[in-house]
Amino acid sequence: MTLPTGRPRAAKDADYEGVVVVGNGPSLLEAELGDSIDRFSTVVRFNEYRTEPPLDKHVGTKTDVWFACGNYQNTKEHAESREITWRHPSLVREIIFVGFGDVEGYKTYQALKETCDECGTPIRPICQDLVTRCREGMPLSKPFKDTNRMTAVPSSGALALAHFVESQTGPIFICGFDFLKLDRHHYWAKYKNNPVGWHSPEAEESFISNLVHAGSVSVLI
Repeated sequence: MTLPTGRPRAAKDADYEGVVVVGNGPSLLEAELGDSIDRFSTVVRFNEYRTEPPLDKHVGTKTDVWFACGNYQNTKEHAESREITWRHPSLVREIIFVGFGDVEGYKTYQALKETCDECGTPIRPICQDLVTRCREGMPLSKPFKDTNRMTAVPSSGALALAHFVESQTGPIFICGFDFLKLDRHHYWAKYKNNPVGWHSPEAEESFISNLVHAGSVSVLI
């Protein structure tokens, strides 16, 4: 596990009334946390997560809240073209949509919302004030890439965690946040790290480490 070592611990009975935000990092495969993850009252996953066997013993199968990124065309055809498992919105309790940065993101939201309206699964966009606060919590020591921007673009995982830190009164746990320190970006990937894109692994690690060391979040082991 590459996450900050401030408060890694196993969940107790009372903790399962809270939230676990399950990252997509390959450190999840280092332990069999599936049963523990599935016991939480609210299990949060994001983007292209996968839960089918044999991954389920490591990552669990339950999903209550899905943070869906606007960069993905969340259709069955798109999923099949990327060799990933497509999920119908009816399989989750709620969807929070991340990413209205361009026209394609808006189109993705509208398409997903139509399906949600048909099956009755609530969907809502991420709070833009929350996105701003996350950015402010991820300062950079030098301008990002070829821009003059001095804050990082928060990932879906960081936004999911920040959302529950601000709104959840019970325990919050995390697992599978690796900040691109291991040989793959995602636990189901066959290949080495994907490009970082607009995110800063270093800034995200600092942001989440602060939450861990402040006692707002615990690392599930």
